[in-house]
Amino acid sequence: MSAFDLTPEQTKWVDKTLSAMSEEECIGHLIMPETKGSMTEEKWAELVRKIPIGTAFFGFGRTPEEHAEAKRKIDAIQENSRYPVLIAADMELGFDGGTRFNAAMAYGAVNDPDLLYKIGKALAQEARAFGVHWTFAPVVDRQLNWHNPETNTRAYGESVELIKRLGKAHIMGLQDGGIAATAKHFPGAGMDDRDQHGCTSCNWCTMSEWHDTYGAIYREMVHEAKVKTIMPGHISLPAYEGMLGIDPAACMPATLNRKLMVDLLRGEIGFEGVIVSDASPMIGITTRVHRQQMAVEFIVNGGDVFLFSDAEMDFNALLDAFKRKKLTADMLREKTKRVLELKAWLGLYKKSDCDGKPVTKQQAKKHEAIACEMAERSIQIQKNDGALPLKLKAGSKVLVVDGYYKHSTRPINLDVVVEELEKRGLKVDRLINPSTNELLEAHSKYKHVFLNIQVKMHNLFGATRLAGNLPDLFWNSFWMFRKSKTVTFTSFGTPYLLYEIPHLPNMVLAWSDTPDAQRAAVRAWFGEIPSTGVCPVTLPRGHGINTKS
Repeated sequence: MSAFDLTPEQTKWVDKTLSAMSEEECIGHLIMPETKGSMTEEKWAELVRKIPIGTAFFGFGRTPEEHAEAKRKIDAIQENSRYPVLIAADMELGFDGGTRFNAAMAYGAVNDPDLLYKIGKALAQEARAFGVHWTFAPVVDRQLNWHNPETNTRAYGESVELIKRLGKAHIMGLQDGGIAATAKHFPGAGMDDRDQHGCTSCNWCTMSEWHDTYGAIYREMVHEAKVKTIMPGHISLPAYEGMLGIDPAACMPATLNRKLMVDLLRGEIGFEGVIVSDASPMIGITTRVHRQQMAVEFIVNGGDVFLFSDAEMDFNALLDAFKRKKLTADMLREKTKRVLELKAWLGLYKKSDCDGKPVTKQQAKKHEAIACEMAERSIQIQKNDGALPLKLKAGSKVLVVDGYYKHSTRPINLDVVVEELEKRGLKVDRLINPSTNELLEAHSKYKHVFLNIQVKMHNLFGATRLAGNLPDLFWNSFWMFRKSKTVTFTSFGTPYLLYEIPHLPNMVLAWSDTPDAQRAAVRAWFGEIPSTGVCPVTLPRGHGINTKS
């Protein structure tokens, strides 16, 4: 039985198309190159004419100019391809250029499947209008190990039932909205204190534990949510190979592991949709197989679409594997058929339907209202010394201090916080990553200080801790020199800051730095909205929160 429940018309298109495709065209459907700055629309058109790719990955940037350039490239791909090309993007926080939604852990803090369904559907409508058909979301990992540098706020939380409930709603919203969702990262991240971007990380469950937790999550996504695609991570599951207490480092990641992709995911879980690899440059896979053979090993071991492909190299490697019969004709046709079924399910069998309907201004306002509701309901005042809610008179001088890793690849932008404070009549000065001495010298000039910290996945590779320059903001504890209740601490990322510095007087959790998260944080500071979010992870012992109060 197919995972796609196609109509007779769609099935006919799949069968007719597959029978007309050459081996080279089938191979092209198994690789997914990504857009790069050097890839102009002319170069994309040339690539598509040379190598018959079936899918492509895009990032869209933030500016209107970047969006227009990306759209021209997508149009060039579609115009020069014999068959419609699936366009994919990584949209965990929303569609670039559309509504920005909060981090997944904010969804866990709210725990409202109906609202998350609406978010999924809104995101899908915005993406489809641009010609994007496939998102590499949601993350259905469990945030179990607070040291894990990869999962953190990308996960809904730690509870299996929470993840099943929210993952199902999220996927159904996305897919009812017209794009394919991807459950990731099979067999499940969040247990290791290492990152699959840096090595082959491990899921440390016994198989009994795995089937009761991660396995239960994936069964829900496959059989109840009807997810169309799954992304294995560069993550091993030593227990499945009998290596848990022997030599777990010898186990191959799921992306190269036939036992995990075929025996477990397809055989035991019963998944019949498309398997797409996680990113090919990640160290968790590049240290396990030569790059020239990586696509081949992923495909022959159970995968369908190889992500971030070097199109020419991978196409030639797969063609050579086909000629050597390592990639058999039956295997090739079976995998190509799954990709064609995904295209048919998305309506791409009619090339004129590659783009969806434009999003109206009324719809865009509705989407923004949904994002705002989620952000406001997710706010949690994790600890309060009585300072909150604030009562600052108009004209008061306040200092906003933004802290993030100085060498961050994704620096925080809290301009909206400043705008919102100024709207309330406050006179705002701002310091970004000040030194200890700068902060000690400045703070006494202000009625109130807002210390805003962002620690989240891959701001600093390998860390979601108060590392690098961030301890400078707390060195000498400047707030101890002030009148009490005149400093507000907010995390625009990880919920674990109070474990690292448990004696801070207060902490507000906003989960990310999206504009709506910033507005919600300011509103919570002033008591304009209640604190209704519930942290969906367990803080380590010694976190400094008086649970009795």
